[in-house]
Amino acid sequence: MLDLYFVGSHPKEIAYKLQRNPKAVKRRVEQFVANERDRAVLYTPVARVSRKGHRWTENERLLLRSHVERKIPADVTARVLQRDIQEIAPKMPEDKIAVKECKILAPSMDLLLAARYSYLVYKKPVMADEEYDDLKAEEIEYGGAKHLVRHLVDPKDSPRRIKTLALYLVERKEDREKGSI
Repeated sequence: MLDLYFVGSHPKEIAYKLQRNPKAVKRRVEQFVANERDRAVLYTPVARVSRKGHRWTENERLLLRSHVERKIPADVTARVLQRDIQEIAPKMPEDKIAVKECKILAPSMDLLLAARYSYLVYKKPVMADEEYDDLKAEEIEYGGAKHLVRHLVDPKDSPRRIKTLALYLVERKEDREKGSI
């Protein structure tokens, strides 16, 4: 029944296909959507079709919206929808969170130069290679310092503010790894 509902079928169509009462099918679907009597929480899927990677239907969006409003855990919603939990509540990798936090502290060009300096001089990367490449591509595409990014000079010739920022980022990462802050 849930497979048919999440594909986009109306409860009357489901009732016709399963030779059930339309009112009973509609009521059962409503119990899952509203999590009445913990129907969704206690649900254990049996012989279900996975919806991972498929386009979201309106019925799935309704259930998701209802579960978010009722603060039902994402793993429960994922189990009912037969989707990956990352599709329900995507998590941001820690490196991306760190880069976003750093963008608050410094302009992205200074952050880019400081990350480069810490990697080449201190031999301690402060962000993942992917994050550095994304930040560099973003600066080339949208930033005003395209010519600086394309012709980066020796990091030892960096301004003092870049060296200070690099030292700060390295020490901050070390403190987090130690668990002190």
